[in-house]
Amino acid sequence: MKHQDEMKQANSKTGATSFEREEQELAGVFAAYRESVQAWSSDVMSRERRVVVSARRPLSFRLATFAMTAVLLASVITGGVVQHERNVQDAQRVAQQKADDQKLAEQKVAQEKKAAENQLAAQQGVQDDELLADVDSDIAQDSPSAMEPLASLMAK
Repeated sequence: MKHQDEMKQANSKTGATSFEREEQELAGVFAAYRESVQAWSSDVMSRERRVVVSARRPLSFRLATFAMTAVLLASVITGGVVQHERNVQDAQRVAQQKADDQKLAEQKVAQEKKAAENQLAAQQGVQDDELLADVDSDIAQDSPSAMEPLASLMAK
């Protein structure tokens, strides 16, 4: 306020234009604001301040922190163990499936081999029977004429 009165007096003496007067009034308002801020700042800076530093946290806070950390650690470890077990089970399942597939393939090969052997044996048996029949017909002869009465008795 004091500064505004001085500005009015100065304006009336100098005969300044309205723009210049407004500019001077604005400069006065800023000067008053600056003075009030500086006064407040020096007042705040001169006050005695207490700094409260707590070196230790309360026991309940420390216990809660410890418990939460333990739960988090247990969760991480348990999750890792569970995931490892799943991976092991999956690997065992895949290995078992491969072993089963291999056994089936071996059984199929064995069945095919046995079928081929049976077919070969059957063909060989037919050939053997034919060969024996040929040999029997070659070595078989009619009984001599002197033995004919005896042969006829046996046939009856």
